[in-house]
Amino acid sequence: MSVIKFELEVTGADKFIRAVRKAAFNNGKHEDDIWCAQFASTCLEGPALDFYEELDEETRGSWKLLRKALLGRFSSMIST
Repeated sequence: MSVIKFELEVTGADKFIRAVRKAAFNNGKHEDDIWCAQFASTCLEGPALDFYEELDEETRGSWKLLRKALLGRFSSMIST
């Protein structure tokens, strides 16, 4: 499996989310909310990891909630 990183300056939140979804699909885990959240957490670094560590446990444990949090915090920070 290729390495997925959320590098704020390079990868917007939308591209990161797409990459996590693709990895989940390739591993047969695309419907596993907890697996996706845990996998995504291993790919975060820098400001994204700092943000993640400040989230509540419920958000960190749910891909649905984590996606929304990442998009809410980082999607407007990257200019296209």
